[in-house]
Amino acid sequence: MAIKRRVRDLRRTRCFCAWCGRERKRDGVWERSEVNAKEMPLAVVTHGICPDCARKLLGVRTRGKVAKRAD
Repeated sequence: MAIKRRVRDLRRTRCFCAWCGRERKRDGVWERSEVNAKEMPLAVVTHGICPDCARKLLGVRTRGKVAKRAD
């Protein structure tokens, strides 16, 4: 049973922050991953941006969405 669960987890799509490397979990929480993307040959790996990096790099946050700073 544990092996089947592990294979299923390795096959799912995984999203990592392109800046800090944290992984977005199924519940939407971004946290450090104990597994490196290179160690997941069966997974579909994609990238995104976590809320912390979005605030630092793109600007302010409004209503749960990231908005660019108006210059």
